[in-house]
Amino acid sequence: MMMGRKYCSGYNIREEDLKEHYLSAYNEAATFEPHDVQDLGASIRDLLSQERELIALRAKKYLNKEAYEEQHEELLKQLKEYEAEYAMESRRLGDGKTHKAAYCYSERLVRSLEVAEIDGYTITFKFKNGAVINRIFNNQTNRKETWARKAGGM
Repeated sequence: MMMGRKYCSGYNIREEDLKEHYLSAYNEAATFEPHDVQDLGASIRDLLSQERELIALRAKKYLNKEAYEEQHEELLKQLKEYEAEYAMESRRLGDGKTHKAAYCYSERLVRSLEVAEIDGYTITFKFKNGAVINRIFNNQTNRKETWARKAGGM
């Protein structure tokens, strides 16, 4: 295994910069919902809308009791199947908890990360919920101010 600058084409990134980019990516990933889950959610909303329409038709006496009960039972069966699939997919993607926005970096936030990859000046954060977030870092920052603060004990 070869190691060192000679074999590594990656750029250095300061820990504080990395934490800042991670926090930003984490907050974006917290609102991420994969297409499969979005589609299931849309299907559930559609079935609930159909159920409301069915109830309205029965209330206006456009459907007899038997037709209403038959169609309503079928709707409820589909709804339960979609809800079960939605719950299973949500559990598969993570710990089942919705991540809340974070205002400062902490080690516990890293539990939601699958992997982070650095390629050139791009960091790709891949989260357990399926979100893939890219961040660009700039290593051209003038470090004189940072060095002066460290030297001065600030």
